[in-house]
Amino acid sequence: MVKRWKDHQWILYMGNKWMIWGALFWILGFIYGILGFVGEVTNTTILISHTSWYLLAIVAALLSIPNYICWLVAVYLDSKGSKK
Repeated sequence: MVKRWKDHQWILYMGNKWMIWGALFWILGFIYGILGFVGEVTNTTILISHTSWYLLAIVAALLSIPNYICWLVAVYLDSKGSKK
């Protein structure tokens, strides 16, 4: 596992995949937040209560952060490699 993180080519290869997963989690968090807001405004339950939708939105947004950090590392290594 540690060997992978020392391999710059693997990090550059995985950077795009991490960005896509981060965007997916971020979009899911946004959708969950909208569902929570709609459920709260209409005072109805959309499968689960609006508080649960808000909590799911927070969790999804937090899950996107490590993916974006890995993507930023890949971008940094790519820019560092192109300067040489």
